[in-house]
Amino acid sequence: MVSGDASVSKTFLTLPTDGHRGFHDTVVHNESIMTLSSNTNPSNGLTIEEVLQVYLSAWNATINHLRPLSVTSFEEAGENGDKVIKINQDSRSRGCIPPKTSTERETAYKKLDQCDMFCWVMYETLSEHLQRIKKTYDRCFLEIFANRPTLEYDANVCWAVFTPRPVSTFAIEGSPIASRHSVLHILTNDDRSIIFDGTVEQFGWEASKAISSLEDFSAQCTLDGDGKDESCRARLRDYYIKFADGGYWCEAIPGLLELLRGTDWDSLAVMPAEARAEAIRSDADARAQNVADRLWG
Repeated sequence: MVSGDASVSKTFLTLPTDGHRGFHDTVVHNESIMTLSSNTNPSNGLTIEEVLQVYLSAWNATINHLRPLSVTSFEEAGENGDKVIKINQDSRSRGCIPPKTSTERETAYKKLDQCDMFCWVMYETLSEHLQRIKKTYDRCFLEIFANRPTLEYDANVCWAVFTPRPVSTFAIEGSPIASRHSVLHILTNDDRSIIFDGTVEQFGWEASKAISSLEDFSAQCTLDGDGKDESCRARLRDYYIKFADGGYWCEAIPGLLELLRGTDWDSLAVMPAEARAEAIRSDADARAQNVADRLWG
C-alpha cells in the first residue's frame, strides 16, 4: 500500500488537510514525497497494540499519583438500571478517599473527566512514533530510485469524540455528567481502526477495553456508534494543562513524554510482555511520585 495523501479511506474519520503542524497536531504526509508502508507488525519489532500497551502502562503509572479533590463518600443510586455513583467532595484537601474504597473505584475516580488530558498528553508523541522512519531495513532498488523512506508503522492518529454508553456514572453536585468522551483513534495502513482510551474505568468499563477495535468500541461503549474528528483540539493543550489538577499535569507531562520519547524500543521488543510493561511502569511511577511529592508532600 502506497500512501501520500493526508486523508484516510474506508474510515469514518479523515485527517486535517490544512497542513498545519502545531504542537499536538496530527502528522500530515508531505504530498511531494510518497512513502512505502510497512506491515503493522514489523519484523523483530512491536505490533501497534504492543506499543499502545507500553504507552498505557506509562499513563496509568502517572495518573496513579494524581491527587484529585478528596472524597468524603461514594453513594450509589440510580433508576431503570442506570448506576449512578454520587461523589461528595471535600474541596479543602486532596487525595483522601473513604476507607475500604476499592482500588477499581479509586482508579475510576482519578480518571474522571481526564479523557481530554489523556489525548493531550499522548496525541503528538504517539503520532510521531507511528509515523517514524525505520532505523534499519533492506533498501530495495525501487525505494532507492524513488527516494521513498520506509515507515515503521505508517499509522495515523486522530482525536475522536463519542457519546459514551456508561456502565456506571459518577455524579458530582454542581457538575454536569459527561456526555462526550475523547479517545485516540489509530488508523493503520491495512485499514484497521484501533481505539486507544486511557480512561475507560471512569465509565465502569473493563480496563481491557483501553485498546480495542473501533467496531467493538462503537458497539459496546457508545450511544451514537460514530465519532467526530476533533484533532484540532490538540492545539489547546498548553492552555488547559497550566492549572489543571493543582498543577500536577504541568509538572508531570514533561517527564512522561521524556520517558516515552527516550525509551529504547528495540530493547523492549525482545522482552516478555509483562517485563516490558513493568519496566516502563516503574520508570513512570518514580517520575510521577517525585512530582506528587514536590506538589503535595
